[in-house]
Amino acid sequence: MELLFGIFTGFFALSIWWMVALVAIFIVDIVLCETSEFGWGSGVLMAGTAGVAWLGADLNVFAWIWENLADVVRFSLVYFFIGAIWSFVKWYFYLIKVRDRHVQYDVDKSPTRPESSYARHNKARLMGWIAHWPFSMIGFFLGDMLRKVVEGIFGVLKGLYERVGDHVFKDFG
Repeated sequence: MELLFGIFTGFFALSIWWMVALVAIFIVDIVLCETSEFGWGSGVLMAGTAGVAWLGADLNVFAWIWENLADVVRFSLVYFFIGAIWSFVKWYFYLIKVRDRHVQYDVDKSPTRPESSYARHNKARLMGWIAHWPFSMIGFFLGDMLRKVVEGIFGVLKGLYERVGDHVFKDFG
């Protein structure tokens, strides 16, 4: 718990420019995670965070990890456990998306399961969701859920839009 408190308070001890740099690194990681570029996301996140810690807080990351090894191990276990749980949630919604896309584009309506719905074909994606779960979660709620809300609003208003269009073009037959 002290480790988390230290990280949290250390974040606010940075100057505004280093905080902006850190937020930019997080945003880049979110975008890379949402586009399934987890390797680049990991590299940017680790190098960027270590760079901000070293340049902005004058902290040797490797020495700090060595001095707090037990806390880092405990934190890592909890972090990856939460990531594993999150990966099942994200996998479920991914499979629904694959199923809906398969039904929409499958002209012969065959009951075959698409290849993209097997875990063995999605190893990088699943590992990325585990390793980057906080950013994957943010991308999910700000991207996927927001898209669903907007699509729902459009579905409700679609009839009104059509009526306005019919009114404006009533003379065009």
